[in-house]
Amino acid sequence: MGILTRTLGSVMSASPRPSFSAARCINRCQRRTTCTICHDLCPGKVFSMDPKEPLHWDQCTNCGLCVSACPSRCFTPDKELQKQYTENLDLSAPISFACYKESTPCTRRVECMAGIPWELISTLALYTHVVFYVGACSRCDHPKRVSCLRDNLKLVQDFLGVELFAKRVHILGQGRFEVPKEDKAISRRDLFGGMGITIGKTAARQILDMMPFIDEEEEDNSMAYRQLLASTVDRIRANTKKAQEETKQAQAEAEKIKAENPEAEVTIPAIPTMPTFGVHLPKFLKSCFGCNICERVCPHKALEVGPLKDGKRTIYIDPSKCTGCGICSNICIHGGMSGTHLVQVPHMNRLPLVRVDSDGCTKCGMSIKPGTAVNGMCPVCARKKRW
Repeated sequence: MGILTRTLGSVMSASPRPSFSAARCINRCQRRTTCTICHDLCPGKVFSMDPKEPLHWDQCTNCGLCVSACPSRCFTPDKELQKQYTENLDLSAPISFACYKESTPCTRRVECMAGIPWELISTLALYTHVVFYVGACSRCDHPKRVSCLRDNLKLVQDFLGVELFAKRVHILGQGRFEVPKEDKAISRRDLFGGMGITIGKTAARQILDMMPFIDEEEEDNSMAYRQLLASTVDRIRANTKKAQEETKQAQAEAEKIKAENPEAEVTIPAIPTMPTFGVHLPKFLKSCFGCNICERVCPHKALEVGPLKDGKRTIYIDPSKCTGCGICSNICIHGGMSGTHLVQVPHMNRLPLVRVDSDGCTKCGMSIKPGTAVNGMCPVCARKKRW
């Protein structure tokens, strides 16, 4: 009986399911606001709001809802679930998603479309058309999951921009999707500009091979989809930069021909603009003075407070790591932050976010609110000196 119990236990623990990192949980990092998203969405009731009650992973259906919806990305997606979303996708053709209750033929059928992370949707939309068949959503018994899907699509729209989102993401209640006639042939120079990246069919099947799948040595990779999106953005920027250089050369040649023969009809191509992307980042207020509490509590180490220079500190952020979870804002004791707001960023790498007025303690170097120093020292050092 003992052997049978151990065998069943090992089978259950080896079943496909996300892995959970308690250190990144909003409820573990702060107590000001309670997050119940995973509890509200989970169909298997794996999660309990009682911190003393263990997680019931034996009831997990591996739907991916917790992975997609968790604001602080506490959950690392199961490798099998990643394959379900991305394996053998042909990015040179439209990709369509539907749940098991939807009868329309599609490329990928999933338990719930709300479980598809918005970062993955954005990545796919930068390459091709992404279609969501939502006919069954109107009959869904779980309104919070439908709301989660809407929230994910809103994040995709914020990231891509309204124009590109309208061209690349299609939400259909019924009928089959057909590629718009004006989008069947993509100009080689039109790397972004509302159309996406131009790639061949063979290359399109290899793009998602870069996905950092979870292996046995590294189980914690909750930011896998964000890393994929960031690498795609880097590729877009590299392709756009190359196109800009080629266009400048073409412009120079066209102007030379025009100078030699003023009557010649020469078309001077326009230089493609470098794209920007919308992400939700922490909103800093004037009351912030760079105390670096936000830097210390960020579960993904996305924030960095720079050194004091000319009476100011620069706060840097890495959009590829910031999930917009709001932990930094909730835990700020100086009222220097107010939630998150949409910011247009040129890339997904580290960049300066804001410069704030700050003083530094002459003894310990700690950040001090301007005008509050005691003989150039922070209150703690000043108190110690009096002792």
